[in-house]
Amino acid sequence: MVMEKLVIDPMAVVNHALFLHRVFMQLQISSENERQQICRWKPPSSSFLKLNVDGAVFADGNKAGVGLVLRDENGKVVWAATKAEDAVDAPVTIELIAVLRGLQLCQPLGIPNLVVETDCLSLVQELQGTQESFSPNGNLIKDAKELMRHFPELQVQHVYRDGNRVAHNLARFAWIIDDIIMWWDSVPGFVDHALWFDQAAMY
Repeated sequence: MVMEKLVIDPMAVVNHALFLHRVFMQLQISSENERQQICRWKPPSSSFLKLNVDGAVFADGNKAGVGLVLRDENGKVVWAATKAEDAVDAPVTIELIAVLRGLQLCQPLGIPNLVVETDCLSLVQELQGTQESFSPNGNLIKDAKELMRHFPELQVQHVYRDGNRVAHNLARFAWIIDDIIMWWDSVPGFVDHALWFDQAAMY
């Protein structure tokens, strides 16, 4: 057997390592861009308004809260709200209550076309279903579906948490209030950054 001595050029090794690093970074950037495309808030179609909702259960277990924000196709806020709620047993319950509160506030406005968006996938599946729900929240599901019938065109969609920041922050704020606070055509300062992030992601 003849063993040949392999001579490796150090610069070739360095250049190859740099090439692999560039490829790796490009893949990372591509993956991050794809993640942001999936997770970001997206405006509704023309003629629709979008209602984002979220719920929060607080650490002491004696209180919960909901956050709601209604926006148009340009990302402009129609109204935002935060409301304190009684304690609930499960996170999905407060998410459902958030949907109910949002629909209750939207119904008197005569909105014809509405998108309801939540980051609770199981709730979206329940509300999209056509059969009667026998889950522990069955009665609340029934109430929500009854309210949904008041809107000529209504869609229920899932959004990842990153696309639901405004509603999430509003829900957390309910910890320090006793009932409900609403803002028309604006949002409170503590959600300015989340709102800016959503608007920037539109373009």
